Amino acid sequence: MTRLPLFGTKMRVAGFGGLRLGEQNALRAIDVFFEHGYVHVNGSWITPRSQTGFRGPVKNHTLHEVPLPKSLMQDELLPRVKEFLGLPAKASLQQVVNAQEAERQRRAALEARDKDKNLAWWNYPIPPADEWRLFIDTATGLPVKPEMHNERWHRVRAWVEANDPDNAWPRTIVYRNLRHHAATKWFHDELGEPWEVVAQYLGDKFTTVLNHDVRAGEDALRNSVSKLTDR
Repeated sequence: MTRLPLFGTKMRVAGFGGLRLGEQNALRAIDVFFEHGYVHVNGSWITPRSQTGFRGPVKNHTLHEVPLPKSLMQDELLPRVKEFLGLPAKASLQQVVNAQEAERQRRAALEARDKDKNLAWWNYPIPPADEWRLFIDTATGLPVKPEMHNERWHRVRAWVEANDPDNAWPRTIVYRNLRHHAATKWFHDELGEPWEVVAQYLGDKFTTVLNHDVRAGEDALRNSVSKLTDR
């Protein structure tokens, strides 16, 4: 996994935050708000076939904040952010927050002088090498292509199956299932959030969450139980 050094962290961001794969790939050091306990989802990494990827808008153009466990943010994301900011490993959390805000303000000042009034600190165009993305392929310096990402995901799944069979995942489980896990098992069941709030965290419409995460599971179970009652 040396080409994808934070792949495990990326999986946990997906499982606890429900971000889409493109949103995970677009996350940058300045998008993590440690003082508030959330990441600001404001873009999506788009990878057209046989073309170089680029940072585009988040789906539905819906900016949203996603809370993450403190242990994930401070034990796993914080050291990475310190590296980007050029801070020592022992730098305080306040030093990190101050450096992040200084960079946001620098970008905000640049966009204020730009003729394009649709720009803000979070979407001001920055050279790709300077974007401080959290999850990259070290061979390219850019987010990993979907094909390699999926290959690594199934490699992890196979390792768990071979080394910890009691906790192995079915082979049919795909990476995007982590988004469903975050919505149902984490936000709704564990944290007790209502579905309206879950939709807000996912950056989805309420009706979309009902159809994909609630009714799909509950109705399927109800139908199956009904069919089996006379057998």
